[in-house]
Amino acid sequence: MQSTAITGAADQFSLAVIVYEALTGEKPFAAEYMPTLLYKIVREDPLPPQRLNNTLSPQVELVMSKALAKLPGERFENCTEFINALTTACNANPDWTPLPRGSSQNMPTAGSRDDLTETITDIRPAAHDAADTGATATIPVPPPLPDSAPVAAPVASRVPAIEPERSHTLRNVLLSLATVAVMALVVFVATQKPVAQPEVPASNLPAPASQPTPVDTTPVPAPDPPPAEAPPQTQQVEKVATALPPGPSVPKEGTFQLTTSPSGARATFDTSGIECTTPCSLTLPAGRHVFVLRHAGFRETQKIINIPNDTGLIVDLVPMTGILNLVTDPAGLTVVIDGREHPQKTPVSLTLPVGAHKIQVIKGSERQELQIDLSDGQFLSKTISWQ
Repeated sequence: MQSTAITGAADQFSLAVIVYEALTGEKPFAAEYMPTLLYKIVREDPLPPQRLNNTLSPQVELVMSKALAKLPGERFENCTEFINALTTACNANPDWTPLPRGSSQNMPTAGSRDDLTETITDIRPAAHDAADTGATATIPVPPPLPDSAPVAAPVASRVPAIEPERSHTLRNVLLSLATVAVMALVVFVATQKPVAQPEVPASNLPAPASQPTPVDTTPVPAPDPPPAEAPPQTQQVEKVATALPPGPSVPKEGTFQLTTSPSGARATFDTSGIECTTPCSLTLPAGRHVFVLRHAGFRETQKIINIPNDTGLIVDLVPMTGILNLVTDPAGLTVVIDGREHPQKTPVSLTLPVGAHKIQVIKGSERQELQIDLSDGQFLSKTISWQ
């Protein structure tokens, strides 16, 4: 989709899409039109899983955001590492439960072939069982009619049988009668006298061709002058058009209010260099605009607006964090992070801001320390053992 080489990271992205829907019951990217769906996959991040399923821990969001990263290099090394990280994140809340898919996706189609198949299946077992055992299958017989109902006679009893000899005799008689009728008609026509033609009077005969044809000297009246043409309708149309009131004017710009949580993010609009620090209000030309939000310690966010339809927007910035999975031998030890004791004992999965952290593990009067440096979306696993 982005002209990059296809590797195992693409399979990891597809697996993460399936896992997201299995945990939340919703697809991470959904749109009505294909161009919008492709844009969301390439440019936008899905909702955090715990917003759709409150039984999931915040660690699940970090694991899913890393597996669904836009760049293949930002994802896990392989699917096995992704599954291990997801298992640890889900176990952070032992009472988590997945959500089923929407009920509209599970409803059967009305009038589907499944209903017809079930109906046929219900009436076939008896016949199949009988065929396997060699017995005769019993076909249900409809109930008898009441005594008062009239009983129609069989069709065969109401149609008289026609013997072959009688049918041939009748045919010969009909042919003989037809022949006699034709002969009688010919004799009748031959004996009729021709009909005399009526005489035509001499006065009605046409004049000889040698006589000249008389010329009509009656003066021909002059034709009436053509009616005057109607005036063109264009002038009337123009007059009516000028009488209509002008339509509403389209605004050329609009005011847009931008707010972020937390505030202090730097917003850059399009490539024109228009910038502001949230919360801010600015006037933009009418049309489509793309802006990017940047804030230290938070992930870069991109949004699209349409002026003047969009008048304001509130954006929740996502912090840049990583996950530390800490295991000790023996288990049940105290963990201190940057000088603060963590309420849970080992093993524990810690979601920490990006950067350097000092981790201490205490066993009685003994303690071990380690320094870590987390990057955004990183999953780090450490094991500490006492001899």
